[in-house]
Amino acid sequence: MSITQQQITGILDRIQHHIETRFFNPLADIANWTKAWKEQRDWLLASASAAEFEQRVNAVLATLKSSHVAFFHVSGNRVPAPYALNATFLRAEEPEPQWLFLDVLEGGVAHMSGIQPGDVLLSVNGARIVPPEAPRFDLGASTEILVRSRDGAERSIAIALPPPTTKGRPPMVEVKAVHSRKLTADIGYVRVAYFPGNAGDRFAIAYEQALTALSPCKGLVIDLRGNIIRSRH
Repeated sequence: MSITQQQITGILDRIQHHIETRFFNPLADIANWTKAWKEQRDWLLASASAAEFEQRVNAVLATLKSSHVAFFHVSGNRVPAPYALNATFLRAEEPEPQWLFLDVLEGGVAHMSGIQPGDVLLSVNGARIVPPEAPRFDLGASTEILVRSRDGAERSIAIALPPPTTKGRPPMVEVKAVHSRKLTADIGYVRVAYFPGNAGDRFAIAYEQALTALSPCKGLVIDLRGNIIRSRH
């Protein structure tokens, strides 16, 4: 698929505008990204195809070190796991390079398929996936993945991925925003997957329900890891 210099320039300008005005992650490396974005602009402009442009943009966006930032085509091909599976991966090096499922959001595609944190992704549609190649998935397609559980057992899982939306935005399976459980008799655990609703009312209700389910408890652990902050453009 071809892409013109005018299209590339427009996309790059919009990406920069969104990062500078709408992106928030206190742990992101904004300074490093800003430096890389300026230095690599000519490299991005020299992309020979839409696919190469997508790969190069994602390589520069990776300097943000923010797991839920990605760039992909409206077709929904090669979509990162947080948007396709509602899960994130951790790169592990021992005993060999591999991708571990880190956050598996309750109610999401991976969670409903029986995948658990700590499972190892071995292959996607028969193709072995190892770091530094990042796992990516085609939306609207049936995908077969091979995973290894923490007990060493391997299993094949068929996953029906949701189709891309009409506006080209990533589909968002409605994962459970807030859920809770007791870690001990006195310590509660609250997992916040994302903050639903523009006004915060839906989150307030879900959070109150989670706290009510834990009562009584003397301590509380609030887990925001892998939180998907939704934005509307």
